[in-house]
Amino acid sequence: MTYCLGYFVKYLSEQSINSWKQINQATIKKYQHYMTLCGYSRATQKNQIYYVKGLLSFLYEKGIISTDLASAFQTPKAVESLPKNVLTISEVEQILQCPDLSSAKGIRDRALLEVIYSSGLRLKELANLKIDHVDLDQGLLIVVQGKGAKDRITPIGEVAVKYLSRYINMTRKNWCSKQPTQYALWLSSRFDHLPLTTDALARCIRDIAKQALSKTVSPHAFRHACATHMLNSGASVHHVQKQLGHKSITSTQVYTHLSINDLKQTLSKTHPRK
Repeated sequence: MTYCLGYFVKYLSEQSINSWKQINQATIKKYQHYMTLCGYSRATQKNQIYYVKGLLSFLYEKGIISTDLASAFQTPKAVESLPKNVLTISEVEQILQCPDLSSAKGIRDRALLEVIYSSGLRLKELANLKIDHVDLDQGLLIVVQGKGAKDRITPIGEVAVKYLSRYINMTRKNWCSKQPTQYALWLSSRFDHLPLTTDALARCIRDIAKQALSKTVSPHAFRHACATHMLNSGASVHHVQKQLGHKSITSTQVYTHLSINDLKQTLSKTHPRK
């Protein structure tokens, strides 16, 4: 609290404002603009605003200033940050090739990797899939209660269907022989074959990626890769929006910036005029 108010008091001093009564709405707006120019993060700005608003409300209640200036602050706009270190197609391929398909666990792992990359599902959405949410004939997944509690239908590619079909009709079928009422799609390879939790799925994906690339890769990286690779291959931003289940196209446009950056780098490397 003290350092937050200290920044504000320092700013007032720099503006030759020596009395609380000299503060007005213009002062507040200029201070907020000043924080942006100084490169303060959104979180830092929110902290600053929180404590300064408290100070201004106190001064107003005590009659020291005649106007309640707390409302003059505007909430800093959230800035969609670009995903960092998006997996290349080659890196994704290395991860996909990692599971041992001679084992039941490897067949499951390959299927879940193919599905998350092809669909761009969020980890929780992947974990919540049930066997009756899968239409192998049509290559579709029913994503129930995704983000925003809105169900949607998401397609997956032929390769994902191939490995998912192998998992469902061979591995999962055998695992469920003693539990025919088990509806979860992703099951543990342990003797009990219980449904994989979100944490277990995340750990599984991270472990495989670590083995393949010797670096930490989050499950969400496959969602980023799905969107970026689709856009780079010519998909429209509207189609990618539908694929990812974004409510607002603004969320999807983050990936177009990535594609444009990739294009700029390619242009710089290959165009004779740089």
